[in-house]
This record gives sequence, C-alpha cells and structure tokens, in this order.
Amino acid sequence: MFGKRKKVDETKVADLVSMLGGVAFFDGFSPDELHRVAELAEEMSADEGALLIDQGRVGQECYVIAEGEAGVLAGDELIATIGPGSIVGESALIEHRPRNASV
Repeated sequence: MFGKRKKVDETKVADLVSMLGGVAFFDGFSPDELHRVAELAEEMSADEGALLIDQGRVGQECYVIAEGEAGVLAGDELIATIGPGSIVGESALIEHRPRNASV
C-alpha cells in the first residue's frame, strides 16, 4: 500500500545535495540526480556505539557519515575508522548481497 508522500523541505534537500556532492561515491551524478537522492534520504542520528550495519545481514539502505566517526569491523576486528563524507552499506545495496562488515 502506498501512503501520502511527505512534503519535501527544499532547504534540507539543498543542504543534502551540497553534502552529497562532496562524497566521492556520488562523483559523476548530475545535479538533478543528487537532488533526487537527497529527496529520498532520511536524516538520522546514532548514539555512540550504536550498530548501523550488521555484517552478514541483508540491507536496503546505505549511510553517509555527515559528522562524527564510525568504526568498521570485520568480525571482531576494527579494520577502519571513518568520518564525514564516508559512505557505508552501498555495496550490499547495489549488489543485493549480505553486508561485508559491521559499522
């Protein structure tokens, strides 16, 4: 079932377009494509230590880190620390496969 579409806050969309334009993953996207991605995006915040992505699980979203840091773990091993401008979860989203790390 389809619900009513939320009204888009164009100021927030413009801010998201600006932020997404600085993310390497989105290099080559046209302004219209970035605008569409921004319209579909939902802002969220996470508490320190929160699990965004669980290795081995299937996911239907990806995350762009806007501020703060996140640890990337393969099993129990910390393999990277990422910060603003980093994107995670895109591989599983695009390739329709389980997550290859936890974040």
